[in-house]
Amino acid sequence: MDMRENTIIRQLEIKLKGQNSIFFGDRYGTPLRGRTRMDELTAGSYTGDNGVPCPEPINVWDMLNSDPPAAWGLGGEGPALTFCFDEWNECVEVFPPEYTIADLWNDNLGEGPGDWTGDRQNAQGITTSFKIWGKKGPDFNIPLEFPEDIGARKKRRKTRKKTVKLESKYKSKPKSKSKKSIKSHISKKRYLELIKKSKKKKLSKKESKQLNDELFKKYCRCIKTLKYSKNKKMKEGKYGICMNSIYKKRGIKPPFNASKKCGQFYNY
Repeated sequence: MDMRENTIIRQLEIKLKGQNSIFFGDRYGTPLRGRTRMDELTAGSYTGDNGVPCPEPINVWDMLNSDPPAAWGLGGEGPALTFCFDEWNECVEVFPPEYTIADLWNDNLGEGPGDWTGDRQNAQGITTSFKIWGKKGPDFNIPLEFPEDIGARKKRRKTRKKTVKLESKYKSKPKSKSKKSIKSHISKKRYLELIKKSKKKKLSKKESKQLNDELFKKYCRCIKTLKYSKNKKMKEGKYGICMNSIYKKRGIKPPFNASKKCGQFYNY
């Protein structure tokens, strides 16, 4: 549908990349009609990505004609702002001053790689609104910092928070030393050979150590077994029974304080 010259433009949004937009329309104090010319777009309202409006009006027409396009061969880098199809693609750098809002709508609706977006069903009605994609050029410049008395957000100085370590209510228990293995490291055959040699007193220093280690482990295993015995007499007499069975019966001198040293294998 074509837009008429007397169609009221409720809102014209020039959408820039990011959260930035330039607005025209009744609510922004810049009433538009379909016959509004490009050179009349001189008092737009700019809203930054922080949601705060710029206190100064934005002259879009000056931006559209700020620098001759490079295509003209005049050495320019292009205008500060161009209107584009389909999200900043296929941009148009040149507009004559007499070009109107209705021309924008009518010339591009349904043509080219994309369309101007808007309420097309209202194009011939009393009011309508639409959006144009605006691409920033090299000279695009709008102040992003506004005076504090015009609603700008104050910059806060970033400070690093000091981390405070809080003492835990429950103190961690000291790590207990790992217990040694109570398993035998020599075979039963080797053990019996060492017992025979000990009776003849023919043990070397190494063999003597092997036998003493094995006897001590057997003694500790004996105590642990009788500790959980259902027989009350055996449970109460576990130290004497094990000492007699492992050491005295074989005529071997036990190590000093042997029962307490069993703590290296298990907890009592």
